[in-house]
Amino acid sequence: MVPVLIINLDRSPDRLVRMQTETEQAGIAFERVAAVDGLAGLPREIAAYFASPHTLTPSQVGCSASHMKVMRLIVERNLPAALV
Repeated sequence: MVPVLIINLDRSPDRLVRMQTETEQAGIAFERVAAVDGLAGLPREIAAYFASPHTLTPSQVGCSASHMKVMRLIVERNLPAALV
């Protein structure tokens, strides 16, 4: 079965509840991946990929960095595929 990874901001528990409800109804198990909060700054291991993060909004940086985080997780786990 293809792993399902849901990116979710710690400060958005309401969105996680909504996703839990939807996935439970569909019979889908998922793993929550904590999103990178662009307002809180970038993790050191991801910051180098953003040569000029000030040209993007904090939300854009957080979204991009969160997806990079998931891509790294997929590579580290040697997953052939994942649904994000």
